[in-house]
Amino acid sequence: MTDVEVLRIALGKEERSIKMYQGMLAKHPNLQDMILTLIEGEQGHKRVIEKKISDLTK
Repeated sequence: MTDVEVLRIALGKEERSIKMYQGMLAKHPNLQDMILTLIEGEQGHKRVIEKKISDLTK
């Protein structure tokens, strides 16, 4: 497995986490602030991984 393949797997996990947290928003409105913070964190991880994939595939 190449580095890029590993990063693509990690990227998929980040994307699934974002979707999971977004799904929680409607069901747990009292936790909205915390869930939004978690989403932002996952989006940050996603950006880092996307950048590394881009750097490795130039």
